[in-house]
Amino acid sequence: MQPAVSSSASGAPPLTPDAPRWVNDWVGASRIVTRPAVTGPGTLTLRHGWRYSTLRFDIDGIDQLAEAQLEDAVRSAYSEIGRELSLRRRHPIRFWNFLPGIQAPAVTAPERYMLFNRGRLRGFESWFVEGQALYSSFPAASSIGTGGSALIIHCLAAPDPGWHVENPRQTPAYRYSARYGPVPPSFARATVASAPDGGDRALVAGTASVLGEETAHHDDLEAQTAETVRNMASIVRTSLGPVHGLDGSLDDCLDRFENLRVHLARAEDMSRVSPVLESRFRNVADIEFCQAELCRSDLLVEVEGVATLTG
Repeated sequence: MQPAVSSSASGAPPLTPDAPRWVNDWVGASRIVTRPAVTGPGTLTLRHGWRYSTLRFDIDGIDQLAEAQLEDAVRSAYSEIGRELSLRRRHPIRFWNFLPGIQAPAVTAPERYMLFNRGRLRGFESWFVEGQALYSSFPAASSIGTGGSALIIHCLAAPDPGWHVENPRQTPAYRYSARYGPVPPSFARATVASAPDGGDRALVAGTASVLGEETAHHDDLEAQTAETVRNMASIVRTSLGPVHGLDGSLDDCLDRFENLRVHLARAEDMSRVSPVLESRFRNVADIEFCQAELCRSDLLVEVEGVATLTG
């Protein structure tokens, strides 16, 4: 299958802070409700379909907030998303977070992303009662920098929670050391969920050239791309185990991907990355490229996608 590649003449276009296109297909016809946040700043937009729902939370002027205010705004947003999901009897299976100036230096943490992580964890803590396994309940997520001024959080939710998968080649993000912030990121490497056609899919989070918890292959785009591909295959291989008891070769795991979104730190790198991904992900019908600020300054490429686990 020849992938459809989203591109521009000069390279990858700037990121648009929306969930990938496949999410609309999962939700289908839906009611749309928009309302102000109840307990803090921001606006919540709900699309409630027959089976799947999306929640979008917008907070304007996030880059102008003091650090404590920013952290509390993120906490409030995640708390409110949790309350809405509970009301609708839905479970989060995938998050996309778009944070202005994600690598911007902060006073109480090295980067703004780490402030976001503190607020996100505090928000998640409000979802659970004492004794629940908080860390094993984090769904897959991506966090990407934007050039705007609004924090935008997208959540895809379903009637069932699915199950969350880690990559044996990588330290779970929620176990990162203090080198990556006073509070580690709160996400799983993938969440396995039932798709509209009834088959199981691995919703793979933003994946990069990270081994253990450390960035591998500094300043080497080709090596980072290759390591990212290996990590994505490893995540799918791990996801296959609970479903079918299969191991899956590297090529088989990559052939299971149906679509990809690729974030590039430099727009001009698309011409070097695109042929590699097109050759490795042979059954992908849709590769979406965009230029964006990644959560680490030493990362050049990050890839997310959806892989089928059926058949």
